[in-house]
Amino acid sequence: MSDSKRTAGLSMLEIIITLGIIAILFGLIANAARPPFTTVFANDLAAVVQQSRYEAIQSNGPVVLVHVANKGFEVRTPSNTNSPCSTTNAQLLRSLNFTGYGTVNVSMNKQGIIWFPNGLVIACDGTQATVNISVFDAAGKNKTREITINSIGRVEIK
Repeated sequence: MSDSKRTAGLSMLEIIITLGIIAILFGLIANAARPPFTTVFANDLAAVVQQSRYEAIQSNGPVVLVHVANKGFEVRTPSNTNSPCSTTNAQLLRSLNFTGYGTVNVSMNKQGIIWFPNGLVIACDGTQATVNISVFDAAGKNKTREITINSIGRVEIK
């Protein structure tokens, strides 16, 4: 008879290696399942647009959402009724910066929008035109998202 005892099961080294492989696979899957930055930024921007509309209704005064080149968007209360979208002496309510969204950038067919207390919107140039905001990846890796704000205040992401 032999004195060696055989035990069934896995050694500690085998368990550690298996857990390491599972962790690496999980990390790869989680990274692939994350939505692209263009989608995340478009959703965040749509929320800021809706929140600025709510601010105008709640405060019973106009609220301006303007695109600040190479920075992002700012929501302000206008101080000048002649040029409400100017930054001079406007109170900043909130901002949405490109920081943390990779290489996301935007193009907008207007400088910004003005929300009125009745929930309606016009462009900063005073027109009733539909405002289109394109959210794109400057590196060209992700699909472009379009945000449309019509003259009655409906916000839509395409």
